[in-house]
Amino acid sequence: MEKSKNHTRHYWIRHKDGYLFCGICKKKQDSTSRKISKK
Repeated sequence: MEKSKNHTRHYWIRHKDGYLFCGICKKKQDSTSRKISKK
């Protein structure tokens, strides 16, 4: 499998608290990077 920090697509999971975080690298989605190029 690829290196987690070098993956191209984030796998966004909606947390129960409402925010999104990546299931691969566990990175929380910033409010500034809301623009998603591909669905």
